[in-house]
Formats: sequence, C-alpha cells, structure tokens
Amino acid sequence: MTAADAQWRQCVTERQEVHAQWADAGLVLYTEAPVPLYVQLAAAIRRRIARWELQSGALLPSEPMFAEMHGLSRETVNRAYRLLREAGVIKAKRGVGWFVVTAIPTSYVPVSPGSKVYLRNVLPGDVQGTPDPPPMLLATALIVEEPGKPPVAYDPMATVAVAQSAIPPS
Repeated sequence: MTAADAQWRQCVTERQEVHAQWADAGLVLYTEAPVPLYVQLAAAIRRRIARWELQSGALLPSEPMFAEMHGLSRETVNRAYRLLREAGVIKAKRGVGWFVVTAIPTSYVPVSPGSKVYLRNVLPGDVQGTPDPPPMLLATALIVEEPGKPPVAYDPMATVAVAQSAIPPS
C-alpha cells in the first residue's frame, strides 16, 4: 500500500467517525420557525463549538451526508457552513472538507467599574446599520451595560470582557 493510499484510508475512516458523531447529535431544527433552517443549523454547530464539543481542527460532516442524515437540502447545509465561515468559526480545505478554525479571533472589551455584563439572545436593536456578516438571530450575545451608556452587544465566542484596571497601559 502506498503512502497516498494509507492517507486516503485514514481520511475515509475519520470522515466515517465524524458522520457517526453527527448522526446521533440530537440536532433539532424547527421548519415552522421564522428563522431560516440554515441559520438554525449554523447556530447549532456554533453552540457545539462554544461548548468545546468540537475542538479546533475538528472535521465537520460532508455537506451531502449531513443533509441526508438530517433530512435537509444540501443548499441549507452549504449556506450554514458559509455563514460560519464568514463569522470566522470554520474554514474549508478544497477537496477535504470543512474544519473548525484553530483560533477564533478574540477581542478584549474594557469594562468600567459599575458595569453590568450578562448573556441574552441577540435582538434586532442590538445591531447598528447593516453588518457583514449579519448576526444570527436566536444566537447569544454578550451584553455590556456601562453606567450612562446604552447597552452594547458582542459575540460571546469571540469577546472577553476585561475590567479596565486589568488592562496594562500602552
């Protein structure tokens, strides 16, 4: 057996394991919800990444197999994957598949004393203008309310709220 054959067999075995993991993932999508299925799917995958159920570098199921396993169209899976790629959460390797990125970009937000920091669902009013990519409805937002200022929503997967006193002077 050549090295290329061995690598191909390893890739096939890894892909089969990934498909088996997602077959019994307990994925629940609501066809009657006002939120499109691809947004619900992207949010479900993102939650698994946030809970460390999918580690960095983890392979995602192929689009056709994911669609078949969960009764979705291939276009729905493709749009969910593209949405996650635009958010910087996954990346594609041509001819291999989709993978969780090794490092989700993180931003640090200074928080003044007396501020409230909490999590809640994203609301339409949380978004100014027309962001690109658009926020995922039903996703969770990190909310920072500083005294005398309107609340600001941040992506909790990519944001760390830091007390201003903990930020070294530049």
